[in-house]
Amino acid sequence: METRTKKNQKIHKRVKKVEKNLFWKKIRKIFLFLFFVFITIVLYAKFIGTSFIKIHEYSIKDKQLPNSFHGFKVVHFTDLNYGSTIFEEELEELAQKINDLTPDLIVFTGNLTKYKYKLSSEDINILTSFLNNITAATGKYIIKGNNDYNKEFNQIIIKTDFILLDNSYDLIFYKDQNPILLTGTASLLKEEADIATSLVYLKENDLFTISLIHEPDILDEIINNKVNVVLAGHSLLGQIRLPFIGGLYDFKGSEKYKNSFYDINNTKMYVSSGLGTSFLNLRLLNHPSINFYRLVN
Repeated sequence: METRTKKNQKIHKRVKKVEKNLFWKKIRKIFLFLFFVFITIVLYAKFIGTSFIKIHEYSIKDKQLPNSFHGFKVVHFTDLNYGSTIFEEELEELAQKINDLTPDLIVFTGNLTKYKYKLSSEDINILTSFLNNITAATGKYIIKGNNDYNKEFNQIIIKTDFILLDNSYDLIFYKDQNPILLTGTASLLKEEADIATSLVYLKENDLFTISLIHEPDILDEIINNKVNVVLAGHSLLGQIRLPFIGGLYDFKGSEKYKNSFYDINNTKMYVSSGLGTSFLNLRLLNHPSINFYRLVN
């Protein structure tokens, strides 16, 4: 016959076993919940986060702007990275959004295609048609990103009315004979950037100036040159963003300037989050977008 002590010991063991089983059941439930949350976030980032192109609108006020340019509209898009999450259907949506804004000027700041993406003849025709189908009153300008140093890029651009502005500049006239200056710089990562050449006209002429760059970190070489506005891309603003943390990924060439706006030495830089993706076809809290600027004096 069992003593009371032995009975209590058996009961205690059973209770311990039940408690242990309950503990591991809780752990499994927590793990399954976290796994479900993770999968949900990944699916959202893949199918929702990379869709629904946003328009970020900014008013750029500057006393140096000629009166004739008051209300001038600029569309800035960048990093299509065609072949990632951007294909023909997305380009049709993008063209409609751009044309609905009736821009006076369109600028593209590099990376037309995804890195090492092999363009077919059909892809080349699709991209060429897209670039020709978007319209602007005074002109359309483009600079190369680090992905654009290939013969396919050249084949596309030569068939469009975009002006390649690598390490160069142009005068933009609107309504009268008082122009603004538009400059462009080639890719920093390809060691092609030549700031001095792109800004040579500004050295002798005091004009309201917009500079196009691909990698935001070139800003350090620009801020002491009386440039009013810099428009950049490349960073995708980290592509995957988290609350209180910001972008998770720092691309070379955008390691210092990671956010969407900077104002340094009276030079304002706007960095677009771009449209495609880079290392992963995911976007979180960072939808593909274009920037729309209204110039006011």
